[in-house]
Amino acid sequence: MVTILFNKTYSYVPSNHPYLFQHLSKLNERVRAVDAGRHGLVELYSIIDASNLIVLDQTLLNSSDMSSKKQGRNHIHMYFPVLKDAVFYKSLLTYLFDSSKKIIYWASLTDPHGILTVDMAKILTAGISVESMLNRIDGVIWQCNSATITDLKNVDPLYKEKWFDTAENPSASFATIKRHCRYEIEMIHCIEEQEFHSRKKKWDIDIPGVQYSTRKMAGKSLEGTSITRPVKKNISYWNGKVNSLILKAGFLPSTMIFRNNYRWMRYFISRSRITFVCGGGLKYFVRKFVEVPAFESVMLAYPPDNIADYGFVDGEHYLKSDPANIKPIVEMLLDSPAKQEELIHNALLLAKKNHTVQVRCRQLVKGLQLINQDKIDKACFENGKFIYLCGQKKISD
Repeated sequence: MVTILFNKTYSYVPSNHPYLFQHLSKLNERVRAVDAGRHGLVELYSIIDASNLIVLDQTLLNSSDMSSKKQGRNHIHMYFPVLKDAVFYKSLLTYLFDSSKKIIYWASLTDPHGILTVDMAKILTAGISVESMLNRIDGVIWQCNSATITDLKNVDPLYKEKWFDTAENPSASFATIKRHCRYEIEMIHCIEEQEFHSRKKKWDIDIPGVQYSTRKMAGKSLEGTSITRPVKKNISYWNGKVNSLILKAGFLPSTMIFRNNYRWMRYFISRSRITFVCGGGLKYFVRKFVEVPAFESVMLAYPPDNIADYGFVDGEHYLKSDPANIKPIVEMLLDSPAKQEELIHNALLLAKKNHTVQVRCRQLVKGLQLINQDKIDKACFENGKFIYLCGQKKISD
């Protein structure tokens, strides 16, 4: 039996976690997801004892951290409806780490940005040291390919963010975790089938999301042109300070505000002929890389270096562009409705074939089962396919 231990959360966007957990039990009765907040310690100990492999989800660590600091139930983009005290989480984690069970750490998909959740040094885990936790982890489920994340030192100076100067280097966080792990599964963002939809186009281009320097520069390159964009007055994307104030208002008000923003974001994308997508200067794979194809807008992108591994081919599913000079490509696309239709069609088919929740669940279940049987040490994307590896040898799907 493979058991995923997590703490149920609500997010202001349709996060991948609830969808994945909802489908897991339908696919295989030997893989189950258990909401720790809904069970007592004795019951959880029995569940651990009955399992061969435990997946320790990031939400459980966030819960223990919040309980230790007495932060309440709001954590960045998440709300925890059930939050036990710090003693509960410390007891649960201690029992797990003292067991002989194989443990896989899941760097959470609940945060739509994902990459920041691997900053291990900032997770106190209810009094359990990060080092002792890492020493007990046998594997990790990554939000994205750990080998391709941009090192802060290598970010293009044009696209450097202010917070880079004080942030822990994401590539260093990856390296720290990887040193302790034999097994790896790559689980990039996916999208639920019910989210696919199309609308009549109204604007030429949208540049959605938090205003990274890359997105600001893309917008600046269109200034002084007749190219139309949605005017976002009352539903702007909030900065960190405003986010904190909204969260203090409590779960219901903050969720209503954040989810309303998300609905507007989806509306603007679906009604724009073109959407510029990027993961900022770090070039990580944000959820918009699957949302834009699902909402049937042409994807103009400053992509991760390995985006071809996920099946996206420049000129076939999207068009690559330097954020500082998107104007020529936008003008070319607006003059070519046929090219727009071709890119939208190809990207939509790719998203439906390779990046739905149902597909990702099957990949996850098989990867966990093969790790449990000690038949693979890695599952990842390569050249548009999800593959299973034992050393350098591919295991047939």
